[in-house]
Amino acid sequence: VSVLMVGSMHSEVCRYVAREGGAGLVAIADRGGWTAVHRMVYCGEEDIACEVASHCGEEGQRLLEAAQKESSEVAEKGSLFVYRGWPSKVRMDEGGQGGVNVEFGGEFCTVRSRGLCPKGGRAYYEIEVVSVDFCPQFGFSAVGFEQVKGKSNEDVGDDALSWGVDGARRLKWHNGTTGQYDCTWREGDVIGLACDLVGGKIFVSVNGDFSLPNGAVYDIDVEESGGLYAAFTGQSGHVRCNLGGGVAFKHSPPQEDDGGAYVGFGELAWA
Repeated sequence: VSVLMVGSMHSEVCRYVAREGGAGLVAIADRGGWTAVHRMVYCGEEDIACEVASHCGEEGQRLLEAAQKESSEVAEKGSLFVYRGWPSKVRMDEGGQGGVNVEFGGEFCTVRSRGLCPKGGRAYYEIEVVSVDFCPQFGFSAVGFEQVKGKSNEDVGDDALSWGVDGARRLKWHNGTTGQYDCTWREGDVIGLACDLVGGKIFVSVNGDFSLPNGAVYDIDVEESGGLYAAFTGQSGHVRCNLGGGVAFKHSPPQEDDGGAYVGFGELAWA
């Protein structure tokens, strides 16, 4: 089953296992309900998915149709979506009070907003810690931060195009290197994350407090960023993400000397 679940990385072996094991093997799903066929379709390996399904008769056709439908829904729905990792490893509920409930299922995944804060703009969002993750990296990603459809070991802050803070390991993450962040997050804390693409800064607050060690945690090159998305990585925790745009924030964004206003990422155009 483990070979099937990595899909096109071992396409010949997948074909062999499907021929020998049939529908009983191919239909085994992960905790999120995705089979190997789902993963192949999601990664764009639909030819292999069709061939694997063809060895499983009517049940294979049913699995293929379900995979096509559910993979399409993941790509098209929601103000937040899984940008790196397997969507089946993250449970998201947009109907929850106070924002989108996001539960990580034991594997590193990065969730990103569809709304983009453009150059010259200012935007804000909040993450409420429902249960503490061992390895949270909350922050922002630039336009060039590439999508990974499948398992990824590069999270928010692990490259030059993303910036993150981590209140479990007490670290800042950017360009694959870490800096000190002397703040410990606890259950119930609301982490405020703001990007100022006028002045080129990223701000963080905890329960509305922007004082040290929070406040302006990064200086960024606005032109190089091309704009920023809200983005955060988790492995095992549960958070509630509020992008605004219909749900009131619990706290206020930073106050700027020029009087400029921040908007929620939920109010921004999808890009």
